[in-house]
Amino acid sequence: SSDLYDIEVLESLVSGIDMGINASDEVMKNVEDEKLKMILIEQARSYKALKAEAEEQLEYYQRDKENKHVFETAMLKSMVKMKTMMNNDDHKIAKMLIEGSTQAIMSMQTLINDYPDIEEKPKALCEQFLNLSKEHINQWKDFL
Repeated sequence: SSDLYDIEVLESLVSGIDMGINASDEVMKNVEDEKLKMILIEQARSYKALKAEAEEQLEYYQRDKENKHVFETAMLKSMVKMKTMMNNDDHKIAKMLIEGSTQAIMSMQTLINDYPDIEEKPKALCEQFLNLSKEHINQWKDFL
């Protein structure tokens, strides 16, 4: 595979993880339910660990190239929507988190499909992100 593809995928992964962490931080301010707060804290921890691994891989592949973030655009739209709709309703917060994560899953899966020959390590990190995101959605369903 081309290192450029690996770099693009890893940069998109890091951007997606950052969006997830930022969304959790933003949402946390408005969450009433203690159980939901604890879930968000744990999810942010899991994302941060994955981000560290992705950044380590990115350093391995990195060149002086600037890459566009396909992922970022879709995630930013979700963030803007989420911020404008934000309130203290845990049901609405859970719904927005699920919608944002679903968008992240679709974007990441599209990226993986677009670059089927990326290296194993970056691909494994992307798969880990997909699995974490799906797990988070399942945890949020209880709050709908």
